[in-house]
Amino acid sequence: MFGAAFGGMNQPPLPAMPSIEVVVPTTLKEFYNGCVKTINYEKQIVQLDGRSVVKQTCNKQIIIKPGMDQNSNFVYKGEGHEQPGRGASNLFINFVAVPHHASTPDFAVTSRYTRVNRDLYFK
Repeated sequence: MFGAAFGGMNQPPLPAMPSIEVVVPTTLKEFYNGCVKTINYEKQIVQLDGRSVVKQTCNKQIIIKPGMDQNSNFVYKGEGHEQPGRGASNLFINFVAVPHHASTPDFAVTSRYTRVNRDLYFK
């Protein structure tokens, strides 16, 4: 009846925002040597008035340390979607192994390597 009057006391709480999941394609060479990748993702943020929300594109640098594998995941707590009156959701970074591109100069060598668990094999 009164909507947002009296601070919205009669309104039910909003459901929690879903977490953000970003999948980062990574080659075996990048897992072996390590690298820095920049990811882009879009999240919802709360404006300064504390009520309105807007979508924002964010960039984040991910450091892949030598020896990591595709089962390594990063969780950044509180860096996901924001919602008025609630804490921010989480940002999950997942890695997926992709094959080397045939256009790279070292494709003849790098395409012959495979990884099984923590072991590296040459064909």
